[in-house]
Amino acid sequence: MKCDRCGAPIWRVATKLGSLETWECVQCGARIPIGANESGRGDSVPSDSLHLSELQGAWLLMPSQERVQRAEALLPNMERLTLAQHLRRYLDKAGFSLGRISSADRQETVRELGDVGIEILGD
Repeated sequence: MKCDRCGAPIWRVATKLGSLETWECVQCGARIPIGANESGRGDSVPSDSLHLSELQGAWLLMPSQERVQRAEALLPNMERLTLAQHLRRYLDKAGFSLGRISSADRQETVRELGDVGIEILGD
């Protein structure tokens, strides 16, 4: 599998939660969630957690370093941008990728992102 961002074919497992893994591109650091199917494992993630959707967001409030860090802590797969790039997206009213989240976590994540100053596009 090749990275959608840079085309590199090399990945590493960045995080693991039961049968849900986050793979990270070795070249550019892009992250994607992967549902690993390992027979015989007892610590699997509930099946409704594996329904992942890609979220796009836009800043409602002017981004600060603190807001960016809070958003990145909520969504480790969020598109990595510099503060200047986030400010440019805010001024241009442009969206950016928030990564993929499970349907089970979506409602809480959307609320927490609203507290940070990010709205979900297309909701």
